[in-house]
Amino acid sequence: MKIHNEICPHCKKLNTNLNLEETDGTYECIGCGKIIRVEGIKSRGSWIPIYTPEELVQKLGKTPSFAEVMAKQ
Repeated sequence: MKIHNEICPHCKKLNTNLNLEETDGTYECIGCGKIIRVEGIKSRGSWIPIYTPEELVQKLGKTPSFAEVMAKQ
């Protein structure tokens, strides 16, 4: 399952944590309530790695600051 974040083309509200594969690319905007259809959902999306604090220390060699973590993305 891929989770998507989409910006509403009508009100520009960010809609987060959408499972668009389950709904065939359709969602209801949390800002304006309009039904939005996202085309080409099967070929879209990107994976964001999630690390535990221990994995971050292992990857960076020390306990990183928040700014260091964000700069590496």
